[in-house]
Amino acid sequence: MPTIRKVYGSDPFLYTGERLIAKNPHYVKSLVVEKEDRDQEKILLFFREDNVDPEAARTEPRVSMLAQLCKGDAGSASSDGYYQFSTALKSRLMCGYPRAGQYYPHLQDIFLLRGRTGDQSQVYGLFTNSWNQSAVCSYNVGDIESLFITSPLRGAQEEKVKNLSVRPGTCLPAGTRTPEDTFMVISRHPEVTEWVEPSGKDAVFQTSSHYTKMAVDEVMARDGKRYRIILLATDDGAVHKVVELDDGAMNVLETRPFQHPGEIVYMELDPKEHALYVGSPREVARLALDTCGGYEQTCEGCVLSRDPYCGWTGSACGSVLNSTGAAMLQNITHGSFSKCTNPKPHKQYQGPAPGEGVRHGTRYFLTSPALSEHATYSWTRDGQDLGHCAPHNGSCTLLLLHVTEYGRYQCLAQEGGAQRVVAEHFLARDSGR
Repeated sequence: MPTIRKVYGSDPFLYTGERLIAKNPHYVKSLVVEKEDRDQEKILLFFREDNVDPEAARTEPRVSMLAQLCKGDAGSASSDGYYQFSTALKSRLMCGYPRAGQYYPHLQDIFLLRGRTGDQSQVYGLFTNSWNQSAVCSYNVGDIESLFITSPLRGAQEEKVKNLSVRPGTCLPAGTRTPEDTFMVISRHPEVTEWVEPSGKDAVFQTSSHYTKMAVDEVMARDGKRYRIILLATDDGAVHKVVELDDGAMNVLETRPFQHPGEIVYMELDPKEHALYVGSPREVARLALDTCGGYEQTCEGCVLSRDPYCGWTGSACGSVLNSTGAAMLQNITHGSFSKCTNPKPHKQYQGPAPGEGVRHGTRYFLTSPALSEHATYSWTRDGQDLGHCAPHNGSCTLLLLHVTEYGRYQCLAQEGGAQRVVAEHFLARDSGR
């Protein structure tokens, strides 16, 4: 059975007992929960292991787990466990929508969003299912610590646990070893019966996309609220910026950070600079999260992006971080652009140059940009509906197999309860042919 060993810091150099980790563990990440009382600081260890629970034979063969132990664990007073961690407990880590029977059992990545205190910190987990769909769940650190304090130990007699001088998992003052009777119980019964569930019981969001890595940033918007932005790496080398809102999460932007497309094998957030560093086997890139040039440079387009980093300055879509105190228009909650005044017209995508015309009966393409991922697009000719357009690679295309009708073609975007013209084409018949 594999064990976890302490290889750095002050003596003693401890290791975990064989019962803590089951067969074939895959370690995902470890985190330190800092406290004002240093004796109460915890280490959280996230991993996947074989499902050896005989009562759950019909569930996934591999499950996600969370282990907690005291950072200052001094070992056991027992001679049999003198060099073993004496506070380590583990629990099943859940993510999904229990009421709908949807679960994502495969943990991929973990990120700790630090709060003002350790108890107020939030752990975000990225999970996948057997169909490579993804979900993100968040867990309150205070709730995790409470679970390990109150949950019964699997297989242990609760009355015996209650009569112990020190409850299993308790962090003791520096240098104090865990009593022998407590260690004997925790070494035989390291798993608690209750499972770690996400805050609010449900996932933050789920998607058919397959994500591999994650980071979470937080920014103050112009409405005085702090918004969390979940940064996710796709399996084909893109980064998605997902904003966590009261009515659900919204993917506001996709970025391709590399000149040579490749898998993202490294992702690190600098929260002070609001910058994300990503690396592939060939490149390293720095992404400033408040870069707003990827959105349509109109008041409506900027506000509709609902990106907490970006707002309309009156002339451009700019960063809220670089415009402290300046007037700036945002509407993160609803994306309403009703307060936009004197909007700049979108660049019109014309058809043939004046005087050229289009030959009757020929094939012709009309294109329009589709910069917002949240709008629905359609085409009209002189006000007559020509049908819905599905965006592809950032544009909407209307194929005219045989041009027989001329006039004004418009691409319309419907979003946030409002409709606007995104592009216009004026088609005239070529009279010379």
